[in-house]
Amino acid sequence: MSSLRYLAGFLPAVYIAEDTGADLFSVTSAMAKMRLRLKMPLVMESLNDFSSHDKWDRMAVDNLQSAFIRQTVNLTRVVVAGKTDAETFLAEKRQRVNYYLDLLESLRSSPPTSTSPYMVLLRAMESIED
Repeated sequence: MSSLRYLAGFLPAVYIAEDTGADLFSVTSAMAKMRLRLKMPLVMESLNDFSSHDKWDRMAVDNLQSAFIRQTVNLTRVVVAGKTDAETFLAEKRQRVNYYLDLLESLRSSPPTSTSPYMVLLRAMESIED
């Protein structure tokens, strides 16, 4: 049971490995680096701490959690397919990454009362890929 939390990242890693031809170790390493560099544990913690006002808020939070995970997986796929590493990829996108991290810090320093700031944060994360 203690290893179930790692299974969530395993299936996307297998998909990326099959899609790109990369070995599973490289994919899981890239995914771990991407999660850490983009501070995904803080994003998920903030979403978990969000005080939902109704069922719509709860659904929005669930959807946002899934979207952040999907985008992390997508960015990892881009990194692995490009035969680069997460640090190099993110360094090339430094301005967008810094904007995303600044938004995250702002969100964490002043907890939001709606899900709108998370939507803006997600869009900033998606812009890293462009």
